[in-house]
Amino acid sequence: MKKPINVREQLETAKAKLKAYEGRVKELQRALASVERAMKSLEPRVRRAVEQTQVVARGVRAGIRAGAARYRGSRSK
Repeated sequence: MKKPINVREQLETAKAKLKAYEGRVKELQRALASVERAMKSLEPRVRRAVEQTQVVARGVRAGIRAGAARYRGSRSK
């Protein structure tokens, strides 16, 4: 024989679960806001670092090309 359904107990259980889930959602929203703030502060720094790295890389490539040309020029004599 099946146990009778107690609607009041189910309603209380559902309310408790809803309250727990709402707390978890608020916690996740706070974490998301924190990550967004961090990204806003870090993004300009990262962009500058990438630009500076590209400038250095261009200089290194130019130096390698110049050195290779000089080496080839000294070897052909």
